Amino acid sequence: MEGQAKPRQGVARTARAHGRAKDRPSPNRSSGPGFSAHSPSTATHGRAKVAVTNDRAYNGLLDSPGVSCQVRVPIAMSKIPPTGSSDIQFGAMIQYMDSLNYWQRRGFLWRQDPQLARFLYKFRPLVPDNKTSVDHMRDLLVRSRLWLSSPVSFNDPFDMAIRFIAEGTVTERKERFEALLKRQGVKWGERSRRLPGLVAKGVDELAALAQGAHEKNVRVTGVCSFGGDPHSIQMWSHYASNHEGFCLQFEVAKDVGVFVLALPVEYSNEYPVVNWIREFRDGLKATMLRKHTGWRYEREQRIVLPEAAEQYLGFRAESLKGIIIGCRVKPATLECLHELLAERSSAGFLRPTLYRAFRHESKYRLVIKKEA
Repeated sequence: MEGQAKPRQGVARTARAHGRAKDRPSPNRSSGPGFSAHSPSTATHGRAKVAVTNDRAYNGLLDSPGVSCQVRVPIAMSKIPPTGSSDIQFGAMIQYMDSLNYWQRRGFLWRQDPQLARFLYKFRPLVPDNKTSVDHMRDLLVRSRLWLSSPVSFNDPFDMAIRFIAEGTVTERKERFEALLKRQGVKWGERSRRLPGLVAKGVDELAALAQGAHEKNVRVTGVCSFGGDPHSIQMWSHYASNHEGFCLQFEVAKDVGVFVLALPVEYSNEYPVVNWIREFRDGLKATMLRKHTGWRYEREQRIVLPEAAEQYLGFRAESLKGIIIGCRVKPATLECLHELLAERSSAGFLRPTLYRAFRHESKYRLVIKKEA
């Protein structure tokens, strides 16, 4: 998962002042904390299929920005969006979901097959005498913004690794380069001049060019990671100061425009192998969402945004539903948390529900209970 690098500059999206207490009616039903000893979180089962619809950013030869993604979600509700299609472009799906009320959004997410996440979890340390640590937590609790890290700062040097090949017939190679040059806006005469040289390149040279372009683009890709299980002893140990920190609970239905972007990571012992000529789009998805099997315990879901590294992504404050306190939290750390929550209240935002993790009396297990 991503490192704890200090944010330096830029915003990917301004944090939105949603979720102010004075603006929100009291709910008529309890949404529930989502913590169960037997079924830790529906977020761990969330799935969404991604198809890359624009491969200009990672073409291996033509260095240009932007990868747009399409989320393929089967419509499960009676009301069909204006497109009338089960393959809705992401923007259209978000617009549709924003037109629903909270319970309708919950139903939409729940009825997908496979089911989309309800909750996402973010494990965080908090060191009271470290201004940077406190400010990182303030970003989440008060400023309502996520930090998009560059993969080069991750604790896994294999993250987003890929192996390119470039196999295809002369016709397939020509069609591939022709399409790329057109997307670059290269005029017909210039395309005709350049195509023979590009088609004649050897497969090893093309694979090397694709690899180099991929590594360049990975450096500027923004990633925000979420854990899938608030009961994970390892996650608390690795990302929340050995159980002295906190786990933040976000509800997807409260801000679908941000949290539906979080897609589940797949785990494998092999790099994804991508044929740059024939299978580029599916391969790009694989490299963004694949990690070594040793990380399977994280049950990670991640937001991946091209060319957004070291920027912020704002979210609706009301989507922060709960905070779980680590079982080894120190009094000074807990006091610091309450000070930040007081800042949040002063800004007009609702206070998230507080929970606490406890060690099970007889088993290697964490028990999460609502604070009195």
